[in-house]
Amino acid sequence: MWTIEVTQEDIDRGRIADPNNCAIAVVLKDEEAYDVSVASLIVIGKDNYKATPEVVRWWSAFDRDRTSVKPITIEFVPYEFGKTIRRGKGRKPLFLHGEARVAGEDNGRVPLRKKQLHADAEHMAAFVGKKD
Repeated sequence: MWTIEVTQEDIDRGRIADPNNCAIAVVLKDEEAYDVSVASLIVIGKDNYKATPEVVRWWSAFDRDRTSVKPITIEFVPYEFGKTIRRGKGRKPLFLHGEARVAGEDNGRVPLRKKQLHADAEHMAAFVGKKD
């Protein structure tokens, strides 16, 4: 996991309605990521991160009126096994490397694989605990 901090200076430097130069993209480019696009997916080079609803709301507000947003810290959390999402007819599936979310706002979300492992462990513990 890694984080970026979007400061007021970054908000001021970012361009409204420009996915390659918005406030988030400005910070990522400062961090040496040269090929960046920010929308519901944050694309950094060949890595795709799904933006959580909180991040989408933030950059949507930025696009409407940059004075309405405050500095934010965004975490990039890799998925344990990655995910593939389907796209429109005739388009190749897209591999997701992780998600981009507001730092400190986990909202109880756990990647599907971890949920399944937890459920399997509880089931096994209950099974082992039974005596015939």
